[in-house]
Amino acid sequence: MRQQVGALPIRWNGDEPTILLVTSRETRRWIIPKGWPMRNLSNAKAAAREALEEAGVRGRVQPKPIGSYRYLKRFPDTAEECKLTIYLLEVEAELPTFEEMDERRRAWFTFAEAMDQADDAGLRDILRDLEPRLRSARAAPSGEPEDGGGAKPGRPGSRKAKPDDGRPTEPADAGPDGTAPAAAVADPASAVRAAAKAKPKKDKQKRLRAAGDDTAPRKDRASRAKPPEAATPAAEPPGRKAPKAKAGPADAHRAAAEAAMKVAPAK
Repeated sequence: MRQQVGALPIRWNGDEPTILLVTSRETRRWIIPKGWPMRNLSNAKAAAREALEEAGVRGRVQPKPIGSYRYLKRFPDTAEECKLTIYLLEVEAELPTFEEMDERRRAWFTFAEAMDQADDAGLRDILRDLEPRLRSARAAPSGEPEDGGGAKPGRPGSRKAKPDDGRPTEPADAGPDGTAPAAAVADPASAVRAAAKAKPKKDKQKRLRAAGDDTAPRKDRASRAKPPEAATPAAEPPGRKAPKAKAGPADAHRAAAEAAMKVAPAK
C-alpha cells in the first residue's frame, strides 16, 4: 500500500472554524491538498508544501497527524489503494496566485458544509471527530487543559498557601537536609578565630597567677596582698596635754613599792 500525506487547512471566522477544500484535476471532486512524501522533508512539511502548490495557502503545520484513512486513488487506466495521513495547517496567508490555480478550484466551507461536499468517507469521519476538539481547545483559557481542570486546593500542584501550624520553617536557601548551603558557611580561618575567642579565660588567669603578674584579675591580687598594718593614733595638737591613762592593778602595786623604798630608814 502506497503512502500519501495531506494538509487540512483551517481558519477561524469569528467563533466558527472553516476548512479550505480544493477540486481534483480530473473528476472535480472536493478533496484536501495531498501528495506523495518528499525527500529531505518531514511528512508534515511535505503536506504543507502540497497546500501551498495546490491551494495557495501558507501557515503553521502541526508536526503530529490528526488522523488517517484509506482511499482508492484513481489513475487514467487503473486505481490503487493508498493510505492518506492528514496534518492540520493553521492558515496565516492566502496567496492570490498559486502553482495549480489553473487546474483546481478552492473554496472555504464550514464543517457541516465540508462534510456534505467531501467525496471520501474517511475524510468525513475525520472532520466529524475534529470539529468538537477544535471548539473545545479554543474555548479553554490559555495555559489550562482543555477539560478546564486546573490545580485545585488539596490536590498536587495546588498553589494554595497552607495554614501556619506554629512550626519553625526552614530558610528559603536551606539545602535538602535543612542546613545552609556551603556558600553561607564561613571560611576555615574565620572558624578557627571564632573558636579561639570563645575559649574560657581560666588557663590565662592561671598562668598569670603562677608568674606573679600584677595584671592578674583584681580578685587574685587581693588574695596575695599583705595584711593591713595597725592604725597609728593621730598626734595631739600643740599645747594640749595628752590625757592620762587609767591605772590598772599592776600600776598600783608598782607605785606602792616605790613609795616604801623612799621612806624606809637607812641601816
